[in-house]
Amino acid sequence: MRAVVTRPGAGRAWLADIPAPTLEHPDDIVVEMLRVGVCGTDRHVMARPLGDARAGHGFLSEQIVEREDNLIQVPDELAQVAPLVESLCTPEKALRRIGNARAHLPVGEPLHGVRRALVTGTGPIALLAVMALRLREIPTWDVARQPVDTPVARLVVQSGATYVPLHEVDLEQPQARLGAFDAIIEATGAVELSVGMLGALAPNGVLDLVGGPPERKAVPIHATALGAIVGRNLTLLGSVNANNDDWVAAVRDLSEMRRAFPGAVEALITHTFAMDEVDVAFERVPGQIKAVINIAGA
Repeated sequence: MRAVVTRPGAGRAWLADIPAPTLEHPDDIVVEMLRVGVCGTDRHVMARPLGDARAGHGFLSEQIVEREDNLIQVPDELAQVAPLVESLCTPEKALRRIGNARAHLPVGEPLHGVRRALVTGTGPIALLAVMALRLREIPTWDVARQPVDTPVARLVVQSGATYVPLHEVDLEQPQARLGAFDAIIEATGAVELSVGMLGALAPNGVLDLVGGPPERKAVPIHATALGAIVGRNLTLLGSVNANNDDWVAAVRDLSEMRRAFPGAVEALITHTFAMDEVDVAFERVPGQIKAVINIAGA
């Protein structure tokens, strides 16, 4: 069986023949893989040594074995964009946790009174977060480094959100350009943005970090920023590893996004590779949003 494998710290992945998986539990089933999305975490695993780890393939193989209860059915209409379900389940969890953090407020939907929302970044998670917020008819802004005339900025606008280039924002005083937000999803992993966005929260606002900083880096945090967490009743949290409900919500919302924002979901998949193109499939290239590897060659 063909599989894409790597070793942490190897700096690359490669195609290999490995034994086919075997059924070990009564509810195990064999899954034939069709398409798998390339994730930034894949690149981090390849680049960073993690001790004496063996080579591994995850889902990038022709077959996997999984417990039947862990599988989420995806409708045929999503066949070509189904790898985005995994990307979307992270914003779905973030929205769920934002709603939970604001549950003490005497206001209703959406998300217990979120009237303005902000997303940082233009990766697949960020763009899907923008679309998820717009599905809920929440006025949404997106801040990122790209100029306003780029395809990712146009996707933000196509989703009904407002795009603001990062160079227009003073991270010491973000509200001067952006105003205040009830909910912020920080999807870049840039620690400067994580700290700066605290200053963009309205009272009872929630900042959810879905992008972890990739390096050890110290940044100053003003005492007033920490004081504001108390004085304005702010919440700072992080989201990863979505649960079953988030995956189900991601499938539902991805279908709705295709109807609400025609062509936008498909535009997120910018690069498609075959399994034997593994040498280039994990390279980050200009203009890339989401790369997908076709396991079945379809």
